[in-house]
Amino acid sequence: PAPAPSPSSSPSPSPLPPPPDSDSSDSESDLAPAGPAPKYLRQSLSLLQTAETADNFAAKQEAGLRSLPILLRKSPPDAPLLADRLLGAVSNISNDSNMDGFGELRDAAAVALLVACPAEVAPNLVARIFDQMGIGDVLSGLGWIESAAFELSGARKSGEKRALREPGTVRKSTLLAAAKGGEGGSAAVEKAKTKRWGGRAEPVKSRRNLFAPHAPLFFEALAAAFYANRASPLFGGEAGARVVARVLTTLASFATCAGAGERSAIAANAWAVARDFRDAGDVAVRRAVLAVLYDVVPEMSVEHVAVLVQDGGGGGVVGWLEEQGKGGDEMSALMAEGVRGKLLEQVQQFTSATR
Repeated sequence: PAPAPSPSSSPSPSPLPPPPDSDSSDSESDLAPAGPAPKYLRQSLSLLQTAETADNFAAKQEAGLRSLPILLRKSPPDAPLLADRLLGAVSNISNDSNMDGFGELRDAAAVALLVACPAEVAPNLVARIFDQMGIGDVLSGLGWIESAAFELSGARKSGEKRALREPGTVRKSTLLAAAKGGEGGSAAVEKAKTKRWGGRAEPVKSRRNLFAPHAPLFFEALAAAFYANRASPLFGGEAGARVVARVLTTLASFATCAGAGERSAIAANAWAVARDFRDAGDVAVRRAVLAVLYDVVPEMSVEHVAVLVQDGGGGGVVGWLEEQGKGGDEMSALMAEGVRGKLLEQVQQFTSATR
């Protein structure tokens, strides 16, 4: 039986659009076909829901998307009340008018909504993902959830971790150096990362982890919906394998972003979900399992790591890691090498701490 998530226990969207240069209601930009820039969330919602038969409907929908992140930054008091309706509008909007930058605008609006109202939006978005969305929107929705978790937590996505999670973004020789922990390996990966993932951010002042109180909710909502819909056609075929892989890595990202009190338990539960897919027929899913391990091992307690390194029962993975890459799958072999390195690092840290 599938383990139940503990009760205690995405390509990233583009940055939010910059705020307008002026708040003046009679500026020239206000005279665009969409009308004055929205000042309230209800106005943004109205623009997002503009019917295709309305005059200038494309300009009005674009204005709604652009205004949403700007207004949500101000923490308006009606945001929780309108959150579900705004989520529906953002999720359902389509680019029938070939709007420039539509994907980036929609991503920014959705992530801003999750960041502003995580408790209200995350469970509803998960429900929509498995009930109302097509494959492309499902992958986008999972990316929104993961990006919101990182933004709320203040964590930074490691370039090395991303390279291992998305094989093919760097040369294999560079990946091998990083996986083996060789001299200059991590630096080489950072330099070789593609524009899609961007460079490592400059260090920021520490701040409170705003994702910490929501981490169990995010994890439990996604894991429960995933188990409940395992028989769905959504998970069939090659496209369905991509969805499974994205769900697994999104669950693992919650461990990276969780607070110290929940991190180890969520990491262990993320592995408990991924473990069932170790022998999946699709290579993308097996690589996602490797990526999950790479993410969660550093977050696990000594007890959880001890279970992982067992050979045989209890979720032991040492023998399984040795099998990865046999038969010519060099990329899986490199990823398994990186996971073994993470396990060794954890064991060495625990050993040093007990001396």
